[in-house]
Amino acid sequence: MRVPFSAIFNIQGNGTVSPRTPIEFNGAQLATDESFSEDASVGGTNLGTLKGHDLEVSEANGFISIDGHY
Repeated sequence: MRVPFSAIFNIQGNGTVSPRTPIEFNGAQLATDESFSEDASVGGTNLGTLKGHDLEVSEANGFISIDGHY
């Protein structure tokens, strides 16, 4: 399913990013109470490269899996 970055992540006023729902990305799992800088590397990918793009996602075992981006 294709969704915008903002449907999966909150961007805070201080520039940090947090997932809106538990996510799994390249083997890394992130809970909603975790926040990080937008240029953080998660599962070997810089999240800043995903910002502003649509994401290809699927859902399994209570996690949203980010499978790719457009």
